[in-house]
Amino acid sequence: MTTTITDSTAVTTIIDHLQNWPTITTIEFNAHAQSISIKQNEQAFELLRLSGGQVQTQVLSSSELSALLADEIADLRFINLTYHGVPMARFTRQAPDTWTEIYQKNVHGDPIDLTEAKALLSDTKGHC
Repeated sequence: MTTTITDSTAVTTIIDHLQNWPTITTIEFNAHAQSISIKQNEQAFELLRLSGGQVQTQVLSSSELSALLADEIADLRFINLTYHGVPMARFTRQAPDTWTEIYQKNVHGDPIDLTEAKALLSDTKGHC
């Protein structure tokens, strides 16, 4: 399943997926030579920022996460949504203010459900 969306729709969609999709546990992207990972942590979001070998953590509200993504999205080329590190969806910039959203699919062509995501995670751990 692939859709094309704008920057602002990408931000709201990404946050919605992190909050509501059981197969999405983390947002991952690189911005300004930093690797950024965001996980939902109870009612807030935990941001991990790796920059110059240093790890910084920060707790964000939903509105703070929206503001962070809105500020960063213009400079990003891709954003990965993962289930404990296993890719589930990818947002890729096609042009200014234009993103393609691509979901990992199962053998039937449907987005992967939680049972399938857990099986993929189990398979991935077995091969590391």
